[in-house]
Amino acid sequence: MTDLSHAKIGDIVEDASEFFAPASADLVDGLIGGYLSERGRIEQLHEMMTGGGFSGALWYFMEGNTSDQGRYYTTDIARLMQLEPAVATLNASYWGKALSLTDVYECMPQKRRTEWQEQIRNPMGKKASSRRHNNESLDEWEVHPLPDFEETTVRSTLNDLLLARSKFFAERVDGIFRALSGEHDPYVPAAMQPVRAARLLRQFEQHHQGQHRRQQVFRANAGRKG
Repeated sequence: MTDLSHAKIGDIVEDASEFFAPASADLVDGLIGGYLSERGRIEQLHEMMTGGGFSGALWYFMEGNTSDQGRYYTTDIARLMQLEPAVATLNASYWGKALSLTDVYECMPQKRRTEWQEQIRNPMGKKASSRRHNNESLDEWEVHPLPDFEETTVRSTLNDLLLARSKFFAERVDGIFRALSGEHDPYVPAAMQPVRAARLLRQFEQHHQGQHRRQQVFRANAGRKG
């Protein structure tokens, strides 16, 4: 997970606080509750299918409901019911939902956004290489594994990202001013740089407004369900 604990909080955060869409603590509570419920069912199913003697019965379902063409690709039950990949997929799903609760994902620079996309796409991580040191295996990661969707981790990460929104926005504004000066894209004529910068600002504002509207609808629906 990207470590943003070093981000400095200054006046810009206070001044820009009303510009960004808020994050609801109730929505985080709802996500944590949903995650724990889903994870409990996954673990129960895993235990039942691997330790309760049901794997043999499940084999008949898989065999009977698989076409001749698909049978070649059917995995064995032990592999199908591995717990770690299932939990990792659950983690990816809920981290994605957590990011969508705020507009922070929209504010991120492209590099930071790509890092998050890669982690969510590869929740178990992607190893760059492995080596041994003092008879211990040491993994070097190209993409680090996503952490479990635990309350402390979720709240800490979202809080760090929310506090960094102004920093992210400043990086984007800096890019726009570079575009105005002609340094950003040498292929765009100087006369068109102001038009291009205005278009970027308009796109950013539209993203922000759309995200804010989605949050309002989500909160309204959650209130009706409650």
